[in-house]
Amino acid sequence: MNKRDLPVHAARLLLATGLLAAGPAAHALTLVSTQPGGNDLAVVLDGSRIGIDLSLRTTGSASFQLSLEAADVGQWLPFNAVIAVAPGQALQALRVSLQGAAFAYVGTVTPAFGALAGIDGDDTRQTLRFQPAEAFGVDLGAPFAQAGTQDWLLAPASGLQAGDRFTVTISAVPEPATVALMLAGLGVAAWAARRR
Repeated sequence: MNKRDLPVHAARLLLATGLLAAGPAAHALTLVSTQPGGNDLAVVLDGSRIGIDLSLRTTGSASFQLSLEAADVGQWLPFNAVIAVAPGQALQALRVSLQGAAFAYVGTVTPAFGALAGIDGDDTRQTLRFQPAEAFGVDLGAPFAQAGTQDWLLAPASGLQAGDRFTVTISAVPEPATVALMLAGLGVAAWAARRR
């Protein structure tokens, strides 16, 4: 998927979750900013529902910041995502982190071909591990309203009011061998620079 395809994928995500079919709703959340981190990221809002279409092209984190409206204060916010993996790569683990909000409910995780090996985390961070690694993509929640799937629910932090913001960050977690190889490469580069 390239940047030209994002509006098409976002519209498909909306239609799949039934948001377009229901007609326009009064927007309760406001998208403040996105930081794709070299990935393709589309954020779709409908009222207090959050839909994400993300293609992981790099190991960089993709994040977005939302502003609460009065209708969101004290409410759980449904969250669904369609996450694709770049061709030739495999997703060992995926991390979803929150700042200014907490996970009220961790919903369904549906890998395309791999298998979910486990979920661990706390109120503000969830790490999803796949075994075997996922080479195509994963759905969080119920983006296509499949039978038996459930939305993830986000709860804005207590004390937040209308106009306050929270951030969602999604990132691929590099496998330990990749991290070790990267550190070894940095060590060799530092040694070569020092030797010069």
